[in-house]
Amino acid sequence: MHGLAAKGIEALATHLRELSVAEGGRIFSIGDLGDELFFIRRGRVHVYLPLPGGKLHHLATFCRGEFFGEMAFLDRAVRSADAVAAKPTELYVLSRAEFDALAADDQLLAALVFERLARGIAQRLRVTNTELQILEDR
Repeated sequence: MHGLAAKGIEALATHLRELSVAEGGRIFSIGDLGDELFFIRRGRVHVYLPLPGGKLHHLATFCRGEFFGEMAFLDRAVRSADAVAAKPTELYVLSRAEFDALAADDQLLAALVFERLARGIAQRLRVTNTELQILEDR
């Protein structure tokens, strides 16, 4: 995560697993159980909302250094969209159980991770608000 000191990154890294996904590979699907947060090491991920009739609504594109999957990570509910690798992608995966273990060892680092998540979610909500306002003004 951007902004963490080297020591924090090293501590966080011990709780991550690596995942490689081929282009077109599905990372998760709407309705899947999962409590993992994904950090993109390399590649690009598209997040889609499946619509009736086989259509897809593009929600977001994430690239190196960004994260996704935070909703299920935070609320432990099922996935609300599909995530697909747009090109060969390497991910770091943080499960909620591993995060909880990290938090037990280093509360400050856990708080920093949550701060970065909150800031990222706030930025995404601001973009969504702008998009909704544009749609309303049409």
